[in-house]
Amino acid sequence: RRVNIFDTGLGVALWLHNGGSSLDRGGNRAHHAMIFDSIIVGNNMRCDNDGVGFPAFYAKVEPFRPDQFVGTPSRFGGSNLKNVTFANFGQCMGGRNYAIVNSMSRARYRWVYEDVANPVEVESLSFVDTPAASRLLMVKPSRGKIQGADPRIHTCAQMYCDGHRNTFVIDKDGSLTGSDAGTVIPENEIGWLDSLAYVDPLDRETLEDLIPYTAQYLTNGTRIQPLRGITQLYDEAGLYRGDDERCTFNSFWQAYVCPGLKHRQIVIESMDSDQMNRRIAPMSLMTETPHLSGSKRYMSLYTGPALYEAGWAGKISRYSTIWATGHVGATHTIHFSSTNPKQTRLSMYGATNSERAHIKLYYGTSNRVDVFVDGNLVPPLANLTFENIDDKPDISSQGLLENLDHGANFYDRIEGYLELVLRGSRSVDVIISNQIVLSLEVTVTDDEFYATGVDGLVKNVALLLGISEDRIAIAGNFALGGDKKRRRRGLLSETKKLEIIISEDTSSSIIVQESESDEDDVEKYVSVNEDVSLVSTLELENFTDMFASARVSDLMENVTGADSSSTNVVVEEEADTIIPGWTCNDPTPGYGYGDGQYCDCDCGILDPDCDFSADVKTKLSNIAFVRGCERSVEIDASSGESILEFCANTSKTVSCQDVVDEEMEACDDWPCMGLPSEELKFTISNSARRAELVCANRTVTNSSVLAGTSHKQEGVCSLALVPIGFGVSPPMPSPPPPPPPPPILKYGFNAEEDGNMEKNYMVWFGAFVITLIVSIIAIICVCCMCRRSKAIEESFWAAIDEEGKKDPELGRKVTARFERDLTRVNTRVRPQRT
Repeated sequence: RRVNIFDTGLGVALWLHNGGSSLDRGGNRAHHAMIFDSIIVGNNMRCDNDGVGFPAFYAKVEPFRPDQFVGTPSRFGGSNLKNVTFANFGQCMGGRNYAIVNSMSRARYRWVYEDVANPVEVESLSFVDTPAASRLLMVKPSRGKIQGADPRIHTCAQMYCDGHRNTFVIDKDGSLTGSDAGTVIPENEIGWLDSLAYVDPLDRETLEDLIPYTAQYLTNGTRIQPLRGITQLYDEAGLYRGDDERCTFNSFWQAYVCPGLKHRQIVIESMDSDQMNRRIAPMSLMTETPHLSGSKRYMSLYTGPALYEAGWAGKISRYSTIWATGHVGATHTIHFSSTNPKQTRLSMYGATNSERAHIKLYYGTSNRVDVFVDGNLVPPLANLTFENIDDKPDISSQGLLENLDHGANFYDRIEGYLELVLRGSRSVDVIISNQIVLSLEVTVTDDEFYATGVDGLVKNVALLLGISEDRIAIAGNFALGGDKKRRRRGLLSETKKLEIIISEDTSSSIIVQESESDEDDVEKYVSVNEDVSLVSTLELENFTDMFASARVSDLMENVTGADSSSTNVVVEEEADTIIPGWTCNDPTPGYGYGDGQYCDCDCGILDPDCDFSADVKTKLSNIAFVRGCERSVEIDASSGESILEFCANTSKTVSCQDVVDEEMEACDDWPCMGLPSEELKFTISNSARRAELVCANRTVTNSSVLAGTSHKQEGVCSLALVPIGFGVSPPMPSPPPPPPPPPILKYGFNAEEDGNMEKNYMVWFGAFVITLIVSIIAIICVCCMCRRSKAIEESFWAAIDEEGKKDPELGRKVTARFERDLTRVNTRVRPQRT
């Protein structure tokens, strides 16, 4: 406040910390940057001389150079510019300076990431000697930041990073745009039909092709082709722009100016324990306003945060959080490319209590989907079945949206969408219940089945299992469409599959906590207690066994209007197995908790397959059976400084607290930002050592315990120093393990176990030289044999010609026979001699 800045390189550049995700209780909605009552003066004698770069909020920042070693962008963050005067920003030699820029990438001293997308509010701005073309610049994303075939640090997977495509400005009074209040949005659709920067394994070629497949198909299984068109999936690519005349593109700003529109940021988070290593993107967001005539459907895609921890083993480490750009009063249809998280959190950052948005989140599952606000379950507006599907409520802007409270919802199992209302900036938690699905074939004989028969079946199931009826749902592949009477008549005397869906009891597995916030109205949120959820899973598995021994006749007792010819109940879907504290959910066979094959390190709770009681030598001998802590990484152990450099670069994936048999500390103060400890330097200088990685166990601190779990020990990849010359023991003889995963490739060939790259080069070069020499000798021998064969053949012809002169008849016979013999023994046909 009240700051005068002259002759700027970049007048204001703020890197701020506001937590990473609500999973670690970070991210305060009240945190923002404010610049007001100030004057910022530029200098057009040189270029790249801007006024304000959009402030950036990250999960962590470093002292002195906050733009280095940052983490994933913060859950929340925004900026406010009020009563600021910008002067002398305009054309320079070969370019242009700008008063406001959506990125700090134009600064001369910078380190910029392109995934942060914090909105900026402006009000009461003044511009002196600054033309309209120099007021704002939306920097376009860099194609070089797109991740190719190999994971690279600070790159975004599959497409342009989200940050520069989604930073927008809320002009509260029109002082920026010179028109009515509204918003300025970037060109989100950049590169929409360009070729992808990588070879897609599913043969997708453009950004449009990355729209999740669940969005590309109708409920009847028909694929929408083409995707763009009035009667197709969407009308235009990019962020919501209303009708054709609402937004205009400003080529100087590289942005759309949208007077009267109200864009807001919608934050979508995975709250599962595997959120750091399971990606849910690409995510599609289609925005439309059904109540406005002429308004179009706009499709945008999101890739999520950049890769901040590629690490030595290519391990992905980033929050599964997406910052999308929505609009007040609009319908937002969301599809994930991956399986939906068990728990998802949504919020509309910066929205007032009078601003609402309609969310349609695709699940496509028969599971029950519950919605929580401030830790309280919000009852659904309707429980849709095949019987009352025509009574589905319309909670869009064309229907009840303006009259509904925050969190109002219902789940449409037929279409697969959870529909809910966001009002204000508070969060909504969405949790999928675990379930089992059983099937039974029935023949509908009377319309009464739809009136009372289904209720009778539910009561029989509840009595059998001893549970409440609200945990049971009946579904089936019944024909839909038309009025109810016609629908029923068409089903009479037809055998159909009836599905009995039994959900877990979530009443005791939900934990209610308060957010760490400076706000007056502290927000409450929920998380799933995985220990209690495990008990519910075991209960569902027990229900499956009970149904296996149940008689169908008992289930159909007093069920009017239907008969069953089935002799038993078929289990269509078993309950998902839940291991509290386990964070690795790779479906590949052999990758799992207690699979009996591999020790999976760095997966949260201790894997029973790991022998954590063994010493370092035993762990090294079994290193082939450890995943998540590969030995093939090269570590420079020549000095204490090189050890600390490795530790600093792998701080999130490797523990360096104890580097020798849990006795020697690597430095005096963890996390080793200073010098190595004297003990470490002494050990390295007085005994030849090499660095290896082993899977070790450690006690979990209170701050790192996963929400809802009670485990106190977890596996961690740890650095160990061992004497050079220590050999590797033979593999464990029993049981014989499966082949280990392929080692990491180094420079095009497999690295040796001891990591000696110089030796590898010598071996490969020697093999190449030997192969070349053998090839040359073989070629010379073949050539010599050919020349000798030709000489012998010519001598035979000379002898035959000599005899032919003496006796022509004998000469012709000998020539014909010789030609036949040559044809039999040679692969090429010789010309006949005359």
